[in-house]
Amino acid sequence: MHPPKSRNQLYYLLAAVCVVFIGLASRHSQDLFPQAFGKYPGDALWALMVFFGLGCALPRCSSFRLAAYALAISFLVEISQLYQASWINAIRGTTLGHLLLGSQFDWADLSAYTVGASAGFGVEFALGRARTIPCLTEYTRPWKLSTLALGIALLILGSFYYQAPDWDIPISLIMGMLAYLTAPWSLRVFVERRWRLWPAMLFATWFTVDGCYWLYWHFKNPVALELMREANFFASLSLYGICGVLWLYRGSLRQLQSDTGALLRLLLSRTTQKK
Repeated sequence: MHPPKSRNQLYYLLAAVCVVFIGLASRHSQDLFPQAFGKYPGDALWALMVFFGLGCALPRCSSFRLAAYALAISFLVEISQLYQASWINAIRGTTLGHLLLGSQFDWADLSAYTVGASAGFGVEFALGRARTIPCLTEYTRPWKLSTLALGIALLILGSFYYQAPDWDIPISLIMGMLAYLTAPWSLRVFVERRWRLWPAMLFATWFTVDGCYWLYWHFKNPVALELMREANFFASLSLYGICGVLWLYRGSLRQLQSDTGALLRLLLSRTTQKK
């Protein structure tokens, strides 16, 4: 599978930064991934970060070669951990050195790297296929995916900053992704008054705003659910509406800028005519 003529390097850089952010969050929060997975999700994310970083550096490289390069780099770094000289151990003892070079060789890490590099290949393959399906095209718009990543990053930061009993990384990811998938569709159904779809729209809105929240906290912390559910509903409903407005437009960022400019010029001309 080959990517478009050239990848958008900025988007791949942003994707790599987001993966780094999630990886760091996984090191600080044991709730982000099932504990049975241990440290291996972090290793998979490391290889995925390498994949996106290479995608930024090599925008015309095929997806298969990119995954192979990411896997080779990950394997070499892991194998280098068999070398335990004092000078390199001193580097590994620093925070940055440990994150980049690791510390102890583990055969299972190679499997995790394979999963991460394969995930990068799978993302490119899925996005390439999705662009050929009209109903999925809007979900693969780079500007929408970028704003989604930024929004989820802000939610994760908020979970660390505010320390609310009902706000953690998993629920941020769950509600953020559901809002991305359903909020613009729900708003379109509402604005276009597509009455037959209203039951589905109301269910999608409720499940994203309250249903998934109830389901998650019912099993994890029922006390937090009882304490915070009402407050969460109105805050999440407001954010859901904002997401709907943000992602309602169908088209590229350039088309959005062009249409917005044309609308502003039209409004300005009408205002001038009235005067």
